[in-house]
Amino acid sequence: MAALIAANASLADSRLLVARRAPTHSLNPSNESAMTRKTNAPIIYVVLLAGVCLVPQVSSAQQRMPNEVLHDIVRGRLEHIRWTPVQAESALKPVLRTVRVTDLSPEEEVALALSYFFTFDGLSAKPLFEKHMNRDDALGRVSWQSVQQMTFFGAKDYALVERRAREYRQKYPATGDDTEYTYNMVGNLARLAATSGDHARAVSLILEDIQTLPLDLPFRSFELLGQRFASFQAAGRTAEALTWTRRHRDAMRGAQSDTSAQRGTLTDSLAIRHRPGVLHLTPFADRLLPDDVRWTRNGAVRWQRTQAVQLFDRWIAALEKGEPLPQP
Repeated sequence: MAALIAANASLADSRLLVARRAPTHSLNPSNESAMTRKTNAPIIYVVLLAGVCLVPQVSSAQQRMPNEVLHDIVRGRLEHIRWTPVQAESALKPVLRTVRVTDLSPEEEVALALSYFFTFDGLSAKPLFEKHMNRDDALGRVSWQSVQQMTFFGAKDYALVERRAREYRQKYPATGDDTEYTYNMVGNLARLAATSGDHARAVSLILEDIQTLPLDLPFRSFELLGQRFASFQAAGRTAEALTWTRRHRDAMRGAQSDTSAQRGTLTDSLAIRHRPGVLHLTPFADRLLPDDVRWTRNGAVRWQRTQAVQLFDRWIAALEKGEPLPQP
Protein backbone atom coordinates (compact mmCIF):
# COMPACT_ATOMS: atom_id res chain seq x y z
CA MET A 1 0.00 0.00 0.00
CA ALA A 2 2.83 2.37 0.85
CA ALA A 3 4.29 1.57 -2.55
CA LEU A 4 1.00 2.52 -4.19
CA ILE A 5 0.93 5.89 -2.44
CA ALA A 6 4.58 6.40 -3.31
CA ALA A 7 3.80 5.74 -6.97
CA ASN A 8 1.10 8.41 -6.74
CA ALA A 9 3.53 10.99 -5.44
CA SER A 10 6.33 10.12 -7.82
CA LEU A 11 4.33 10.54 -11.00
CA ALA A 12 2.21 13.37 -9.68
CA ASP A 13 5.14 15.60 -8.80
CA SER A 14 7.04 14.75 -11.95
CA ARG A 15 4.15 16.38 -13.82
CA LEU A 16 5.16 19.69 -12.24
CA LEU A 17 7.97 19.83 -14.78
CA VAL A 18 5.87 19.39 -17.89
CA ALA A 19 2.84 21.01 -19.45
CA ARG A 20 -0.49 19.39 -18.66
CA ARG A 21 -1.86 17.49 -21.60
CA ALA A 22 -5.44 16.84 -22.60
CA PRO A 23 -6.89 13.96 -20.54
CA THR A 24 -7.78 10.68 -22.16
CA HIS A 25 -11.45 9.83 -21.82
CA SER A 26 -11.24 6.09 -22.35
CA LEU A 27 -13.31 3.99 -20.00
CA ASN A 28 -11.07 1.02 -20.70
CA PRO A 29 -7.52 2.30 -20.06
CA SER A 30 -4.66 0.52 -21.73
CA ASN A 31 -0.91 0.43 -21.38
CA GLU A 32 -0.28 2.47 -24.50
CA SER A 33 3.26 3.67 -24.83
CA ALA A 34 4.46 7.21 -24.26
CA MET A 35 5.41 7.39 -27.95
CA THR A 36 1.86 6.49 -28.98
CA ARG A 37 0.40 9.11 -26.65
CA LYS A 38 2.75 11.81 -27.93
CA THR A 39 1.85 10.94 -31.51
CA ASN A 40 -1.85 11.29 -30.77
CA ALA A 41 -1.55 14.53 -28.82
CA PRO A 42 -1.42 16.98 -31.78
CA ILE A 43 -4.53 15.37 -33.26
CA ILE A 44 -6.35 15.81 -29.95
CA TYR A 45 -5.46 19.47 -29.74
CA VAL A 46 -6.45 20.10 -33.37
CA VAL A 47 -9.85 18.58 -32.71
CA LEU A 48 -10.27 20.67 -29.59
CA LEU A 49 -9.30 23.87 -31.39
CA ALA A 50 -11.46 23.19 -34.40
CA GLY A 51 -14.50 22.20 -32.40
CA VAL A 52 -14.24 24.42 -29.35
CA CYS A 53 -17.79 25.61 -29.78
CA LEU A 54 -18.95 22.00 -29.45
CA VAL A 55 -17.42 21.43 -25.99
CA PRO A 56 -20.30 21.38 -23.50
CA GLN A 57 -20.17 23.95 -20.73
CA VAL A 58 -20.89 22.82 -17.18
CA SER A 59 -23.21 25.09 -15.26
CA SER A 60 -22.76 25.79 -11.57
CA ALA A 61 -25.83 23.68 -10.90
CA GLN A 62 -24.15 20.70 -12.57
CA GLN A 63 -20.85 21.04 -10.73
CA ARG A 64 -20.04 18.45 -8.09
CA MET A 65 -18.37 19.13 -4.77
CA PRO A 66 -14.80 17.84 -4.41
CA ASN A 67 -15.73 15.45 -1.58
CA GLU A 68 -18.07 13.64 -3.99
CA VAL A 69 -15.49 13.51 -6.77
CA LEU A 70 -12.79 12.33 -4.34
CA HIS A 71 -15.04 9.47 -3.27
CA ASP A 72 -15.48 8.32 -6.86
CA ILE A 73 -11.75 8.56 -7.59
CA VAL A 74 -10.82 6.66 -4.44
CA ARG A 75 -13.44 4.04 -5.21
CA GLY A 76 -11.92 3.56 -8.66
CA ARG A 77 -8.42 3.23 -7.25
CA LEU A 78 -9.50 0.72 -4.60
CA GLU A 79 -11.64 -1.29 -6.99
CA HIS A 80 -8.75 -1.56 -9.46
CA ILE A 81 -5.85 -1.71 -7.04
CA ARG A 82 -3.52 -3.20 -9.68
CA TRP A 83 -4.02 -0.44 -12.21
CA THR A 84 -0.82 1.16 -13.42
CA PRO A 85 -0.54 4.94 -13.02
CA VAL A 86 -1.26 5.35 -16.74
CA GLN A 87 -4.40 3.23 -16.48
CA ALA A 88 -5.63 5.02 -13.36
CA GLU A 89 -5.05 8.46 -14.84
CA SER A 90 -6.74 7.54 -18.11
CA ALA A 91 -9.83 6.12 -16.42
CA LEU A 92 -10.29 8.64 -13.62
CA LYS A 93 -9.26 12.02 -15.02
CA PRO A 94 -12.67 12.48 -16.73
CA VAL A 95 -14.31 12.40 -13.28
CA LEU A 96 -12.73 15.79 -12.61
CA ARG A 97 -14.44 17.51 -15.54
CA THR A 98 -17.45 18.54 -13.45
CA VAL A 99 -15.73 19.26 -10.13
CA ARG A 100 -16.21 22.65 -8.55
CA VAL A 101 -12.90 24.51 -8.13
CA THR A 102 -13.86 27.95 -6.79
CA ASP A 103 -15.43 29.34 -3.62
CA LEU A 104 -14.55 26.23 -1.64
CA SER A 105 -14.17 25.65 2.08
CA PRO A 106 -10.76 24.47 3.37
CA GLU A 107 -12.15 20.93 3.64
CA GLU A 108 -13.27 20.95 0.02
CA GLU A 109 -9.98 22.47 -1.17
CA VAL A 110 -8.05 19.61 0.42
CA ALA A 111 -10.51 17.12 -1.09
CA LEU A 112 -9.85 18.75 -4.46
CA ALA A 113 -6.08 18.52 -3.90
CA LEU A 114 -6.38 14.82 -3.09
CA SER A 115 -8.52 14.29 -6.19
CA TYR A 116 -5.71 15.77 -8.28
CA PHE A 117 -3.07 13.85 -6.32
CA PHE A 118 -4.74 10.47 -6.83
CA THR A 119 -5.06 11.16 -10.57
CA PHE A 120 -1.39 12.19 -10.86
CA ASP A 121 -1.85 15.92 -11.40
CA GLY A 122 0.84 17.31 -9.11
CA LEU A 123 0.75 20.66 -10.90
CA SER A 124 -2.75 21.28 -9.58
CA ALA A 125 -2.44 19.46 -6.24
CA LYS A 126 0.73 21.01 -4.86
CA PRO A 127 -0.38 24.66 -4.40
CA LEU A 128 -3.57 23.54 -2.66
CA PHE A 129 -1.64 21.31 -0.27
CA GLU A 130 0.92 24.03 0.40
CA LYS A 131 -1.88 26.46 1.19
CA HIS A 132 -3.09 24.25 4.05
CA MET A 133 0.21 22.86 5.38
CA ASN A 134 0.27 25.26 8.31
CA ARG A 135 -3.09 24.18 9.70
CA ASP A 136 -3.07 22.33 13.01
CA ASP A 137 -5.81 19.84 12.13
CA ALA A 138 -6.25 16.74 9.96
CA LEU A 139 -6.29 18.91 6.82
CA GLY A 140 -2.87 20.23 7.71
CA ARG A 141 -1.53 16.77 8.44
CA VAL A 142 -2.61 15.21 5.16
CA SER A 143 -1.43 18.27 3.23
CA TRP A 144 2.00 18.07 4.87
CA GLN A 145 2.25 14.31 4.27
CA SER A 146 1.29 14.69 0.62
CA VAL A 147 3.81 17.47 -0.02
CA GLN A 148 6.48 15.31 1.62
CA GLN A 149 5.71 12.50 -0.80
CA MET A 150 5.96 14.80 -3.79
CA THR A 151 9.16 16.37 -2.47
CA PHE A 152 10.77 12.96 -2.11
CA PHE A 153 9.73 11.39 -5.40
CA GLY A 154 9.41 14.50 -7.58
CA ALA A 155 11.88 17.13 -6.41
CA LYS A 156 14.12 14.48 -4.82
CA ASP A 157 15.09 16.95 -2.10
CA TYR A 158 15.88 14.33 0.52
CA ALA A 159 17.43 16.75 2.99
CA LEU A 160 14.24 18.82 2.97
CA VAL A 161 12.13 15.70 3.53
CA GLU A 162 14.25 14.74 6.54
CA ARG A 163 14.09 18.24 8.00
CA ARG A 164 10.35 18.46 7.51
CA ALA A 165 9.85 15.04 9.11
CA ARG A 166 11.36 16.44 12.31
CA GLU A 167 9.27 19.59 11.97
CA TYR A 168 6.17 17.46 11.51
CA ARG A 169 6.83 15.70 14.83
CA GLN A 170 7.25 19.06 16.55
CA LYS A 171 4.09 20.50 15.02
CA TYR A 172 1.73 17.54 15.30
CA PRO A 173 1.42 15.30 18.37
CA ALA A 174 1.39 11.56 17.81
CA THR A 175 -2.23 10.51 18.34
CA GLY A 176 -4.53 7.72 17.29
CA ASP A 177 -6.17 10.05 14.79
CA ASP A 178 -3.08 9.84 12.59
CA THR A 179 -1.47 6.41 12.71
CA GLU A 180 0.18 7.00 9.33
CA TYR A 181 2.04 9.95 10.92
CA THR A 182 5.68 9.94 9.65
CA TYR A 183 5.61 6.38 8.27
CA ASN A 184 6.02 7.26 4.59
CA MET A 185 8.51 10.04 5.25
CA VAL A 186 10.84 7.84 7.30
CA GLY A 187 10.16 4.73 5.24
CA ASN A 188 11.23 6.52 2.06
CA LEU A 189 14.42 7.85 3.64
CA ALA A 190 15.27 4.50 5.23
CA ARG A 191 14.74 2.68 1.94
CA LEU A 192 16.96 5.21 0.17
CA ALA A 193 19.72 4.69 2.74
CA ALA A 194 19.42 0.91 2.63
CA THR A 195 19.52 0.68 -1.16
CA SER A 196 22.68 2.80 -1.18
CA GLY A 197 24.28 0.44 1.34
CA ASP A 198 24.09 2.74 4.37
CA HIS A 199 22.21 0.35 6.68
CA ALA A 200 23.42 2.10 9.81
CA ARG A 201 21.68 5.28 8.68
CA ALA A 202 18.51 3.36 7.81
CA VAL A 203 18.42 1.90 11.33
CA SER A 204 19.09 5.28 12.93
CA LEU A 205 16.25 6.91 11.00
CA ILE A 206 13.80 4.21 12.07
CA LEU A 207 14.80 4.23 15.74
CA GLU A 208 14.74 8.03 15.87
CA ASP A 209 11.18 7.88 14.60
CA ILE A 210 9.69 5.14 16.76
CA GLN A 211 11.28 6.48 19.94
CA THR A 212 8.93 9.46 19.69
CA LEU A 213 5.77 7.35 19.37
CA PRO A 214 3.41 5.91 22.01
CA LEU A 215 4.02 2.16 22.17
CA ASP A 216 0.37 1.23 22.68
CA LEU A 217 -0.96 2.71 19.43
CA PRO A 218 -0.64 1.03 16.01
CA PHE A 219 1.59 3.60 14.36
CA ARG A 220 2.76 2.23 11.05
CA SER A 221 6.33 3.38 11.63
CA PHE A 222 6.76 0.37 13.93
CA GLU A 223 6.25 -1.83 10.86
CA LEU A 224 9.59 -0.54 9.59
CA LEU A 225 11.26 -2.75 12.21
CA GLY A 226 10.23 -5.74 10.13
CA GLN A 227 10.20 -4.16 6.69
CA ARG A 228 13.80 -3.02 7.12
CA PHE A 229 15.00 -5.91 9.26
CA ALA A 230 17.76 -6.63 6.75
CA SER A 231 19.28 -3.26 7.66
CA PHE A 232 19.22 -4.16 11.35
CA GLN A 233 21.00 -7.41 10.45
CA ALA A 234 23.60 -5.63 8.32
CA ALA A 235 24.21 -3.07 11.08
CA GLY A 236 24.50 -5.78 13.75
CA ARG A 237 21.47 -4.48 15.67
CA THR A 238 18.98 -7.33 15.40
CA ALA A 239 18.61 -7.52 19.19
CA GLU A 240 17.29 -3.94 19.23
CA ALA A 241 14.79 -4.74 16.52
CA LEU A 242 13.49 -7.71 18.47
CA THR A 243 13.33 -5.69 21.71
CA TRP A 244 11.32 -2.90 20.11
CA THR A 245 9.06 -5.39 18.35
CA ARG A 246 8.25 -7.11 21.65
CA ARG A 247 7.74 -3.85 23.51
CA HIS A 248 5.34 -2.54 20.90
CA ARG A 249 3.37 -5.81 20.67
CA ASP A 250 3.09 -6.12 24.47
CA ALA A 251 2.00 -2.49 24.90
CA MET A 252 -0.72 -2.84 22.29
CA ARG A 253 -1.95 -6.07 23.79
CA GLY A 254 -2.02 -4.44 27.22
CA ALA A 255 -4.06 -1.52 25.89
CA GLN A 256 -6.65 -3.76 24.24
CA SER A 257 -7.54 -7.07 25.82
CA ASP A 258 -9.82 -7.98 22.91
CA THR A 259 -7.64 -8.41 19.83
CA SER A 260 -10.32 -9.97 17.65
CA ALA A 261 -11.78 -6.77 16.18
CA GLN A 262 -13.27 -7.17 12.73
CA ARG A 263 -14.14 -4.81 9.89
CA GLY A 264 -15.86 -5.11 6.57
CA THR A 265 -14.06 -6.39 3.53
CA LEU A 266 -12.93 -4.21 0.64
CA THR A 267 -15.98 -5.36 -1.28
CA ASP A 268 -18.19 -4.26 1.62
CA SER A 269 -16.45 -0.90 1.64
CA LEU A 270 -16.96 -0.32 -2.07
CA ALA A 271 -20.70 -0.93 -1.69
CA ILE A 272 -21.19 1.82 0.90
CA ARG A 273 -23.08 4.84 -0.37
CA HIS A 274 -21.19 8.10 -0.05
CA ARG A 275 -22.28 10.43 2.74
CA PRO A 276 -22.12 14.04 1.51
CA GLY A 277 -19.38 15.96 3.26
CA VAL A 278 -17.29 12.95 4.31
CA LEU A 279 -13.64 13.48 3.37
CA HIS A 280 -11.57 10.42 2.53
CA LEU A 281 -8.24 11.76 3.78
CA THR A 282 -6.58 8.36 4.29
CA PRO A 283 -8.44 6.07 1.87
CA PHE A 284 -5.74 3.44 1.50
CA ALA A 285 -5.90 2.88 5.26
CA ASP A 286 -9.59 3.46 5.99
CA ARG A 287 -10.94 2.56 2.55
CA LEU A 288 -14.45 4.00 2.17
CA LEU A 289 -15.60 2.86 5.60
CA PRO A 290 -16.05 6.42 7.02
CA ASP A 291 -19.11 6.66 4.78
CA ASP A 292 -20.77 4.10 7.08
CA VAL A 293 -22.62 5.90 9.88
CA ARG A 294 -21.42 3.22 12.30
CA TRP A 295 -17.76 3.94 11.61
CA THR A 296 -15.69 5.65 14.33
CA ARG A 297 -12.02 6.50 14.60
CA ASN A 298 -11.78 4.56 17.87
CA GLY A 299 -13.20 1.52 16.14
CA ALA A 300 -10.69 1.90 13.33
CA VAL A 301 -7.82 2.06 15.83
CA ARG A 302 -9.09 -1.09 17.56
CA TRP A 303 -9.03 -2.92 14.24
CA GLN A 304 -5.58 -1.56 13.34
CA ARG A 305 -4.26 -2.61 16.74
CA THR A 306 -5.68 -6.10 16.26
CA GLN A 307 -3.96 -6.41 12.89
CA ALA A 308 -0.68 -5.07 14.29
CA VAL A 309 -0.66 -7.49 17.25
CA GLN A 310 -1.21 -10.43 14.92
CA LEU A 311 1.54 -9.25 12.57
CA PHE A 312 4.05 -8.68 15.37
CA ASP A 313 3.22 -12.06 16.89
CA ARG A 314 4.25 -13.66 13.60
CA TRP A 315 7.39 -11.57 13.39
CA ILE A 316 8.48 -12.33 16.94
CA ALA A 317 7.93 -16.05 16.44
CA ALA A 318 10.04 -15.96 13.29
CA LEU A 319 12.82 -13.91 14.91
CA GLU A 320 13.01 -16.25 17.90
CA LYS A 321 13.42 -19.21 15.52
CA GLY A 322 15.88 -17.39 13.29
CA GLU A 323 13.51 -17.62 10.32
CA PRO A 324 12.77 -14.99 7.66
CA LEU A 325 10.08 -12.51 8.64
CA PRO A 326 6.73 -13.13 6.94
CA GLN A 327 5.43 -9.98 5.28
CA PRO A 328 1.73 -9.06 5.17
